[in-house]
This record gives sequence, structure tokens and C-alpha cells, in this order.
Amino acid sequence: MSQNTLLIDVEILQARTNIHGNIDATLVEPDIKFAQDAYIMPIIGTGMMNVIQGCISAGSWAGKENYKALLDNYLIDALVYYTLAESDLMLSYQLSNKGLVRKTGDSTQTPSMEEIASLMGVHKKRAEFYARRAKDYLIQQAPFMYPEYINPGSTVDTQYPQRVLASSPVYLGVDRCGTHRPLSEIFQGNRGDCGCD
Repeated sequence: MSQNTLLIDVEILQARTNIHGNIDATLVEPDIKFAQDAYIMPIIGTGMMNVIQGCISAGSWAGKENYKALLDNYLIDALVYYTLAESDLMLSYQLSNKGLVRKTGDSTQTPSMEEIASLMGVHKKRAEFYARRAKDYLIQQAPFMYPEYINPGSTVDTQYPQRVLASSPVYLGVDRCGTHRPLSEIFQGNRGDCGCD
């Protein structure tokens, strides 16, 4: 279970992206929290998240310098762009005592929903690029440097790292039992009876 310790602050977001310097941190921090729980936690798992958040809370990386390097070199870039993807729409709207309102400025032009969706897609694509790099690095280095990646915990709310780098939505000729079927059967629409049902 994730603590409420944020892995980045608004200053890092401003330094690494084009987000404006006068943005209210309280508007972005919920998106940072969501992005680290929804996107970063599945990359590193509960155990590593707890170690990193513990070091941030304590203000010390003594003996955990490899976790600091992981955060600085791989996770921050992914988290920054996942946060932007989540913030693009949310920063345009605010809940008030009058309900959901859209904020506009005196000399600004509000983008269309299509433009916002397009920008969210760009940010998500960048985040996925950095997330892929982090996963590649962890798969290679985890057995030697990050024991929590292999053993993330055993409680009911433990998030295990997603170690698979790619998935295929295309049927590749294997039925639910793991039996391989020839391509000729697949193309003829005959997958064969595996006896699973």
C-alpha cells in the first residue's frame, strides 16, 4: 500500500516540462499521487515503493543509493509525464461550491477537448517510453541490486511488479491449455478441440 509521500514535487515537474511556474502545487499534487500509484507502483512493486518513500520521508538515502539512482535516472521522467497526462484535463477544471467549473484567464484561449486529448496522448507516449526503460533496467539489475523487486511483500494489498514488457492481443496459436495449433488450422478457423471446456 502506497504511503502519501510523493516521489516528486511541483518544482521537479516545472524543471522537466513546460508546466508554468505559477501553478498552484495543491492542484497538481493529487495527480502526482495518482500517477505514482497507478503507473509507477506497477513498475516497481510495493516493496520497492515502500523503500523509496521511506528514504524520502526520512530525508536520507544512506545504504540505499541504488534506489536513489533508480528514482533519479528512470522513475522521475516516467512519473513526470504520467502526471502531465493526468493533469492536462484536470487543470482546466475545478470543483467548487457551484459544482464543476472550467477556469479561463483574461488573455488565454481555452483548448478544445480534442486538443487536450491529443496533448494527453503525447504525454502518455513519453511516459511509456521512460517506463519501458525503467522496466528494462529493473529486469536486468533487480536480482543483484533490488531484492524488493523479487520479493515485494505478501500482504493482501501487495502490488507485484509487472515484469512483462510486451503483450500481444493477437491469437498466436496456443489454446488455453497451452497446446500449440498449426497455422493452417488457425487460418481455416479450426483451432481444434483442446478439451479445456
